[in-house]
Amino acid sequence: MTRERLVDFIYDKYIRDRHAAEAIADEALAKGGNPEQLRVIAGNCAINYTRLNPQPRQPSPMPDDFAAYLPPELREVIRLTYFEHLTEREAAERLNISRHELRNRQSKARALVRRDMLATVADGAGI
Repeated sequence: MTRERLVDFIYDKYIRDRHAAEAIADEALAKGGNPEQLRVIAGNCAINYTRLNPQPRQPSPMPDDFAAYLPPELREVIRLTYFEHLTEREAAERLNISRHELRNRQSKARALVRRDMLATVADGAGI
C-alpha cells in the first residue's frame, strides 16, 4: 500500500485533517506490516491520535419546539447533555444536582420522549 493511499484511507475514515493523516500514515508505515495489517495499525494510530488530541465539542442548537411538553427541569437536562454535549459531571454541576439525580431526569425525559414518539407513530399509522 502506498503512503498516499494510506493517507487517503486515514483521512476518509478517521480524521478530516490532512496533516494529521499524513503523520499517522508515517507512524503506521514505520511500524510495518502487510497492506491489511497497515490498515489496522493506521486505524489504531488514528484512534490513539483522537484520544490524545480531542476536538473541542461544538454545541448543537436545540430546536425551540423540541419536546416542548417536557417540564423545564427535564428539558434542561436534555439540552445540556444531548445538545451541548456536556458530560454527566459537567451538567450536574451546572444544574447544582447530583449525578444520580441527573441520570434520573435523563431517564424520565427519554421515557416521555419515547412515549410521545410512539404515540405520534401510532396516530400516523391509524392505530
